[in-house]
Amino acid sequence: MTTITSSETKLCLKTIGKSIPPRIAKRRIACCLVCLLLSLFNCSDVAAQKMIVVVDLSTRRQLRDVEVSIQNDTLPDSLLFTTKDIVKRTNYKGIVVMPRDYVRAVFWRAGYETLVLAHEEVGDTIGLLPKYSMLNEVVVYGNRPDHNSMFRLPKTDAQLLQQQPQGFNLLGIPMLVLQKLFPKKRKKDRDRAILDNY
Repeated sequence: MTTITSSETKLCLKTIGKSIPPRIAKRRIACCLVCLLLSLFNCSDVAAQKMIVVVDLSTRRQLRDVEVSIQNDTLPDSLLFTTKDIVKRTNYKGIVVMPRDYVRAVFWRAGYETLVLAHEEVGDTIGLLPKYSMLNEVVVYGNRPDHNSMFRLPKTDAQLLQQQPQGFNLLGIPMLVLQKLFPKKRKKDRDRAILDNY
């Protein structure tokens, strides 16, 4: 059992007008020190990482779902992806968190050129080039169908369509009067009138 001395009672913390016993004060100080040490370890882990933004070089927009293969072994370029690689993906902002120590990184996304960079070449922003597939000349051969063959009508329907209506058109009289009263202006005349009034 430990005894509490008068100097330890002077170290008591005061909260809201109440004094805390020295034992509880020591526990709180110990907890604070442990939390501080844990946060320092977490900060060292964060300091060992680097955030990189992956963008499209043509549009300068961030790319999501870019696979980043982080390789720690020195392998030939023919083996771009191995089972020992750490594979990460960019988030919706195009950001990926990379460790500080690796040999090279391979950036890949469908529709873009694969980019292989050594550790020294990786900066804060990585640009990927879109793949453009160029096609050779295409020649299309075919026969033009007969225009009348598309609209084949029975013989009686074709005869009915060719007959012109006969007789007097009562609805044509009001249209004729309207055309005489309000003649259509040509577009040139309308544009000239607008410019003159402007």
